[in-house]
Amino acid sequence: MAAKKTNHSQIIVFTLFILLCASSAQAILSSWQCGNGNYSNTSCWDPLLAIPPCNYSTVTFDVTIPAGGSTVTMDTGTCEVGSFYLGENRVFRILAGNSYSVIGQADIYGIIWGDIGDFIAPIAAFPGNKARATAVGGATVQIGAPYYSSGGFWKFTN
Repeated sequence: MAAKKTNHSQIIVFTLFILLCASSAQAILSSWQCGNGNYSNTSCWDPLLAIPPCNYSTVTFDVTIPAGGSTVTMDTGTCEVGSFYLGENRVFRILAGNSYSVIGQADIYGIIWGDIGDFIAPIAAFPGNKARATAVGGATVQIGAPYYSSGGFWKFTN
């Protein structure tokens, strides 16, 4: 009898542990480590991942592309992330057939370049007042900044 009680106790404890872990899921912080490169290059991300940092099922990513003078090219198709940080003098380029959406906060110091691809960030900040956005070839770049110095919602379509 004691063995059965222990088994049930272990199962209950294990189940509670799994439920607790699932309910307190946190985003994975993912930081770009390369200069110029494609977003899909998993060796450029820290921590190293087998997939590019795009939300999958219950896994959410908070993406940081730090300051630098180079371009990160979005090439993974449709990608959604929890939050996004683009450093000063950095270009984030979205190619045709690609769409990048930020469901949480986007802090943009650099340049968003919709090169026939789309960028959507309904909640954004432009902390350094150097942010720029470009939409060419039919791209849509939507940046909402209701509480920041940008003064409203930007939408560029070309």
